[in-house]
Amino acid sequence: MSYINTFELSNKKSRNGRRNIKVVLHEIYESKDQFNKNGISWQEPYVSNNLQTIIGSSITCEFINEERTEILGHGDTGIEANLPVFENASMVGVFTNAYVDTVEIKGEMANVAIGEGYLDEMRYKNFVDSLESKLNNGESVFGSVEIIGTPENDNKIQYVDGWKPEGRIPHVYSYSGFSVLGIKPADDKAIVELNKQKESEDTDIMDEKILSQFVSEVKTAVVEVNSKNAEYETQIAELNVAMLEKEATITELNSKVEELATKDTTISELNTKIETLEAEVAESKKANKINELNSALTGFTEEEQAFAKDEIEAFNANPVSSEINSVVGKILMEIGKKAKEDAKISETNAQKENAKPEDIFGDMSEINSVDEDTSIF
Repeated sequence: MSYINTFELSNKKSRNGRRNIKVVLHEIYESKDQFNKNGISWQEPYVSNNLQTIIGSSITCEFINEERTEILGHGDTGIEANLPVFENASMVGVFTNAYVDTVEIKGEMANVAIGEGYLDEMRYKNFVDSLESKLNNGESVFGSVEIIGTPENDNKIQYVDGWKPEGRIPHVYSYSGFSVLGIKPADDKAIVELNKQKESEDTDIMDEKILSQFVSEVKTAVVEVNSKNAEYETQIAELNVAMLEKEATITELNSKVEELATKDTTISELNTKIETLEAEVAESKKANKINELNSALTGFTEEEQAFAKDEIEAFNANPVSSEINSVVGKILMEIGKKAKEDAKISETNAQKENAKPEDIFGDMSEINSVDEDTSIF
């Protein structure tokens, strides 16, 4: 796979419900020593030979909400007969043209492969509107081109000089599709542009319900945590390996203790080693649990983490007997309480602004005169 550099969406709405788009499928490199962060070195002759295979292929998204406005990755679910399967992806458009051109990307000229096509606005209006809004606001939109091998090669991509992790050059393959992504891919050259900004229209801004906002924020936090916790996962994996190695050593030493039960000196030395190793295992478990908590807290701001300051300090003091769910649950509960309090304050302020004078003084009686026959004493 290779990754997007430029994404353009036409501002013209077609009568047939199609919105034209143009995307840079990938950069073409001058030297085989140049390659993207995924390790692929796209070379001009092979790209030109295969580029027309993108025509008729799908433009897809992996939606993560019912409104079909939030997207994630490729939607892949596995590989069958050397072909990737994308059961979680939805087809939102198709390519109709492809060519090689030189374009300006972040102030530098680059030779690139370009695909042109359209999005199905009639069936994915919310998605197209969301995409257009992001582009108009200058937000980055990412995407990834997908390639596969040809049937005569058992669907396996053929590389010049074979496959290698960096600098591999695909030369016999087909472009099979393009996925619009909600996460940042390996290529960090993403640029989003429009040929012409759509004229703005006066619209009323509607406030979302507090609960809907809260749920949306939690979903966003979960996605961000899943995409950012690679470092913590690596540390956890390393600690797990070290812990297993130490536990294996403890088992071996315990076996020797049983064999040498009659030798007091040897048993004492082995017990000392066991105690040391058990202490190291305990420290490894603590570090492991702390890394798991740090991974779980990645999606929360410092202000939100402060809601559970005492719980976090208690966890760090004694992580082995503490529960991560109690810390995360406290933060989520306080976020919900704060959201309700903010909503209540907004409602009270709105009532004060809309109050009328007769609502305040309507129940008071007026005494303008006193009957002459009536004593006021």
